[in-house]
Amino acid sequence: MRERRNNICVCVFMLLYCMACNNANSPSNPAKIYSDTTYKMTNPQNTSRGKELFEAKCIACHGVDGNYKNNNAADLSVTVIDSISIINIIKNGKGAMPMFGSLFPDPDLAQIELYVKTLRK
Repeated sequence: MRERRNNICVCVFMLLYCMACNNANSPSNPAKIYSDTTYKMTNPQNTSRGKELFEAKCIACHGVDGNYKNNNAADLSVTVIDSISIINIIKNGKGAMPMFGSLFPDPDLAQIELYVKTLRK
């Protein structure tokens, strides 16, 4: 059962990645940021930069552990969204969350995304 779920996740990721390739040269393309930055420029085991950025800009609404939910912020301790969606939401905002795309360069977005995933329980 787990193998089938993993295969489905891989297929969905590949589908999203292929769809994103239509605009692959765009600097605002979350799939490109994820594939180029997360895998080539960052170490998933080192989230200190992501933590630093999160604490500077995200902690007021999401809290230290990601579950503060100030201003109806998402509870990051229970979220299950994928990496591309995390980057997309940080860049473009969602609901009451403002856009941070102009504030963070792509490598920083990838670092925040990695750190956000460590907040999951």
